[in-house]
Amino acid sequence: MPIEIEAKAYADDLEGIEKKILSMGAKLTWQGEQKDIYYNHPARDFASTDEALRVREEGEKVILTYKGPKIDDITKTREEIKVNVGDMPSIKEILIKLGFKEVVVVKKHRKKYILSEFKICLDDVADLGGFVEIESLFYPEISNENIEMKREDILTFLDELKIKKMERRSYLELLLDKLC
Repeated sequence: MPIEIEAKAYADDLEGIEKKILSMGAKLTWQGEQKDIYYNHPARDFASTDEALRVREEGEKVILTYKGPKIDDITKTREEIKVNVGDMPSIKEILIKLGFKEVVVVKKHRKKYILSEFKICLDDVADLGGFVEIESLFYPEISNENIEMKREDILTFLDELKIKKMERRSYLELLLDKLC
C-alpha cells in the first residue's frame, strides 16, 4: 500500500501562496468543496492508535480512506488506502451498521495543484482557517532513505514558500482540540 508523505502548515495568506506556486509553474487540477466525515472504530479508539477512517465527498466523488499511524515526528507521513465508493448514504449506513460512530465533519474549500513531483493543496477549513499541504506518494518497496529524502524535499519546498508554522495534527485532531 502507498505511503503518503505529507507536510501541512498554517497559511494566513492563501492568495499569496497561490501566486507564488503559480509563478513556479504549478497547474490547478481541481477546486471545490470537500466534506470529510470521520468515524471511530467500535472496538478500538483511533485517537489512541493514531489511525483515521474517513468518508470524503468531493463533488460527485465519494472516497473511503483509511490512514495508518504517522511514522515520523515532523510530518504526517503514513500509510493511506483509498477506495472510491460512489454512494455517500450507502457507505454511511454500512459503517453505522458495523458499529462505527461518526466523530466529526470537516468542511473545506480546497484548491489542488501539481508542481513537479508535489501535490499541493490550499485549504480554507471551516472553523480552522487557511492551510497548505504538500504531499507525495511512495510505495513500500521504496527504501526508508528515499522516503526521508522526499520528506526533506517537501520541507525544503515549504521553506522556499517562506512557510514556517508547521502543523502535524490532522484537521480532525485540530477540530476535536478546539471543541474540547
